[in-house]
Amino acid sequence: MQTYGKRAFEAIHRATSCTNLVEVREDGVWPAPELKEDDKPGDKPGDKPDSWIWNYAVEMEGPDAPDPQEIPSLPFPFTAYQLAAFMLGGIGVIYCDDPTNWAHEPDEESLRFGILGTKSIEVFKAAYLANHNAELKVKKLNKATQLLAQETAERYQAALDGGYESERVLEDGITQDEYCARVEQVRQSASDLKGQMTKAKDQADQELDHWRRAMVRQLFRAELAASVVAAPVPVMVPVAELGAALGTLDATVVVPASELPDPERRLIALRELGGAAKWTRGRDGIQAWRIKGIQSLVAQEKAQGRKRSDEKTIRDDLRDAAEAESMEKRSDWNK
Repeated sequence: MQTYGKRAFEAIHRATSCTNLVEVREDGVWPAPELKEDDKPGDKPGDKPDSWIWNYAVEMEGPDAPDPQEIPSLPFPFTAYQLAAFMLGGIGVIYCDDPTNWAHEPDEESLRFGILGTKSIEVFKAAYLANHNAELKVKKLNKATQLLAQETAERYQAALDGGYESERVLEDGITQDEYCARVEQVRQSASDLKGQMTKAKDQADQELDHWRRAMVRQLFRAELAASVVAAPVPVMVPVAELGAALGTLDATVVVPASELPDPERRLIALRELGGAAKWTRGRDGIQAWRIKGIQSLVAQEKAQGRKRSDEKTIRDDLRDAAEAESMEKRSDWNK
């Protein structure tokens, strides 16, 4: 699995304007120390007392899961999958356009990492693609719920602002008791809106938490599958781990991943990305292998620096692998 170091991240870091939120150390990327002390809850979905110090280890479980308090938000070295998970929340959100909506690649304006930033561009593109593919599996976050929470928060704040003005809360010469009485009157008049805001925000936060947890876990299932395919030696993989990742194995197997030819390896990768190779009849009435999801695979192959990664070559490889697999199945049926 390709990994990237501190310098690759620093080029990405220099391209953002919110560097005061982040501390880049030798072992990784950490929230600025003051965030742990000063971070306060807000009214928007996802705004919590600890929203900036979130890291993806929060969403992992099991005896091998890291302690979120002991690791950086992004460790050095890191993989594209770790960078992808990092950008889903906490300080990682400052490095992407929208942490809840992923295109298959970032826009060119966000790739200004300098003349030496080729590896930074490579991992950043691969991270976007990883989140895009994970989102295809997990499904997109319900933006209507998030928007409702934001709108109710804005209505509540507008009611407070209007109430403060109509009740002349800041009038010169009033006593402290009168000031407090007027503030309480405003708050009471807006109490229904506050209840609506709290309910909408709780629902939005719950959906965001569930979606982000599913995204993180899907990313690391995909990383597991990719590491098996790219492993330099045969790997013993328990079905409990690999079955969820590849969805095709029903027993513990030895996977000689490094010996897989490109066609077979690419067919596995295509399916992991949610694509398929099927023998079907087209609108022209001609039967042929139809490849779904090849664009995502081509982008991934290029991001990983694979040779022979033009679309025509990959399509030919997929067709050959699918045909060989189909012939093997027919042979088994005839036994």
